[in-house]
Amino acid sequence: MTMTPRVRNVALTAHVTSSVGWLGAVGGFLALAVAGLTSRDAQMVRAAYLAMELTTWFVIVPLSLASLLTGLVQSLGTTWGLFRHYWVVAKLLLNILATILLLLHTRPIARVAAVAAERTLSSADLRQLRIQLVADAGAALLLLLVATTLSVYKPRGLTPYGRRKQDEQAAASIGRDARRTGTPPWVYVSWIIAIAVVLVFVILHLTGRGLGAREGRAWREDVLLLQPGVQSDLRQEPREVRLEIQVADARSKQFNAAPNPEPVNRPASCRVRDRTSASGTAACCG
Repeated sequence: MTMTPRVRNVALTAHVTSSVGWLGAVGGFLALAVAGLTSRDAQMVRAAYLAMELTTWFVIVPLSLASLLTGLVQSLGTTWGLFRHYWVVAKLLLNILATILLLLHTRPIARVAAVAAERTLSSADLRQLRIQLVADAGAALLLLLVATTLSVYKPRGLTPYGRRKQDEQAAASIGRDARRTGTPPWVYVSWIIAIAVVLVFVILHLTGRGLGAREGRAWREDVLLLQPGVQSDLRQEPREVRLEIQVADARSKQFNAAPNPEPVNRPASCRVRDRTSASGTAACCG
């Protein structure tokens, strides 16, 4: 199905806008990650990681999904097709890879932001995780730059499927009886499944049931235990988390209430009577 020129221009504008916005948002995320890793200002470090989490969920994730969906519409609705040219296939794979890695790497982003919201981060706190955020943002920026370069230069090269479609069109144009076949049904089924998987990832992460949700609660509990005097609102936590915190508090109180051991340096006469009779110990040490 080929789109009309007006619809094609609208789809192209949406695709370019979302793709460029995604690239710029990842660049801003990289700048925040570097500032959070290298800055010595505690307030700047805290603000950087909190801003990174907000940027991820409200800017980068929506723009990545919009770029992927508009790219699919643009490919299926024009003569470029989805699997006819190698550069289109390569760009498609890069966008899918970048989107999946983005959704998977929301765990360390949420983890660092949760700790930064509770206490001040020193240069040694979560250092490996913070370095990973810089490396991930740099890799994502590189992937998006490669995809942008492919879109601009459009390197030549037809896939076997594209050559077959080209031969069919050439045969039809010179009057041969060629069977015109559209895009195979399995292509549409595959893309529907891929889009559904991406949407499931997004819904799970937005509702707090995705990867790292339980781990994030564990980090919040560790932060609370590190700060005496800070009380968590147990009514907002799940039942099993409340039970775990209550058991930990009970064990801590039981340990603090345990009696002190008897002094070791007692008189020698007491130690002798200890070996002879229990009454001697009571008499000596009473």
